[in-house]
Amino acid sequence: MRRPDQRSGRSTIGMPSIGTGNIHGLVRTHAATTAFTLAGESAFLGPHRDMDAAVRILEKPWLRALWGGRVGG
Repeated sequence: MRRPDQRSGRSTIGMPSIGTGNIHGLVRTHAATTAFTLAGESAFLGPHRDMDAAVRILEKPWLRALWGGRVGG
């Protein structure tokens, strides 16, 4: 699925963004990614099955989506 990025005009693949107005898709994507990661799916944990690293990576899109990446003081 390719969509034009409204800001840059470039195509984006898969991940919905707030700029597209598809909040429901963004939330569904984040929820599914979170569920699969926390359930221990190997495709989301990598070959070393490192849950701590996977959670650190998983936090980044959530922080970006919810607070624009700005957290803390």
